Amino acid sequence: MLAQSGTQPGGPLGAPPIVGLDRTTVLGQLPTPSAPGAAPGTPPNLNVFNNAYGPQQCLVPSAPGECQQFDVAPGQENADVSRREWLGRYIDMHRAGMLRGGLLGQLPEQQLGAPLPGTAPPPGTNIPPGLGEYLPAPPAPEPLPEPLPAPPTP
Repeated sequence: MLAQSGTQPGGPLGAPPIVGLDRTTVLGQLPTPSAPGAAPGTPPNLNVFNNAYGPQQCLVPSAPGECQQFDVAPGQENADVSRREWLGRYIDMHRAGMLRGGLLGQLPEQQLGAPLPGTAPPPGTNIPPGLGEYLPAPPAPEPLPEPLPAPPTP
């Protein structure tokens, strides 16, 4: 569908095939920094329909690497999935309200700049001034210009 006339047919999803980009030609990645000459790292998974790609929405706030992902079974964070399951996860996240304010659930223009629900303190909460006591004093106001003299009367 995206191929031009006189070229090879399109690859997955109609994208033209990229010659030379496979698991043997990309750089491997190691989980921690290592000294030069160490064993080569594991090449990244080039399948875009993988649980590791896309926005990983954690069920609860967690440290990096300890996220229980939405709609992903524990231990399957890097598993390949079908196209339908991968795209269906976005629909499920939208229905669950996890994409509110971006992507599929954009806010109306009147709500732009307002805090998202649950992120601002309730009205009447005493918020300490924070570092305001350490701010420098505001500059003195500039003096007003002298008024113009009245025109002479004839």
